[in-house]
Order: sequence, then structure tokens, then C-alpha cells
Amino acid sequence: MREDKFSNRLSTRASFRGCTSLHYAVLADDLRTVRMLLDAGANPLQVNELGHTPLSYAKEGEMHTLLKEREGKFMEEQKQREVEERRRFPLERRLKEHIIGQEGAITTVASAIRRKENGWYDEEHPLVFLFLGSSGIGKQFNLF
Repeated sequence: MREDKFSNRLSTRASFRGCTSLHYAVLADDLRTVRMLLDAGANPLQVNELGHTPLSYAKEGEMHTLLKEREGKFMEEQKQREVEERRRFPLERRLKEHIIGQEGAITTVASAIRRKENGWYDEEHPLVFLFLGSSGIGKQFNLF
């Protein structure tokens, strides 16, 4: 795929929309720059407009191995950041920033979201919230 879309002479079919610096460094086969970008925190999972990550364009070898390894590390670090964020700012606290005086509703919604995130739900029944009430009482509810 890489050789088909990108070569020494740019193909007229080549699309660079949504490409990051990491995409370009991989396309240029510049291992030093790829390492530098990854060390600086570049997201190896970022997709371009065609839906490809930098790994999609890497040739087999050291760069491919490096990107594969860093993708796994990046996903793990991202999960840890999310866990830390949830610990520091519990769901109820975040909901209370947008909802005033509805403690019961906040608790119910937060519990349902946690059950879904933990896998305690029925695949056949999606998680749906229906907020009812008369006009002007603040039913507008934006989840994140």
C-alpha cells in the first residue's frame, strides 16, 4: 500500500490530508525523526483522512517494530491517564458541573454509565436516557 501511494515521485493519487509530522517522518523513512517525535509525545494512533496510522506506511523492519511497540505503550498510557482523570474528577462531580439540584438523576445516570463501561449490560439493549418534564426546567443534558 505504501509503495502504491507514495514513491520517490509523488503519485497524483497521494493524499496528505490529516497527516501529522509522524506520518511524514515515516513516509520519509527517517527513523531518527520518528524516534524524536515519539519521545516528545506524538500520537502513533493518530489517523489521517484516509484512516491510516503512521504504522500503515512503515516498511518492515526497525521503524515498523518501533511504531508497533509505541502504539501499545501509548494505549496503556492513555488508559492510565483516563483512570487518573476519573479518580481525580469522579463522574458525579463532572455531571454536577452541568446539572444543578438533581442529585437522584445524577446518581442514576452515573451508575448506568459505570455499569456500561464495566461490561455489565445487555448487548441487545443500548444505554438510553430519556429526560422528561415541562418546558424550561433544564432537561438539556450533554454527556461529555
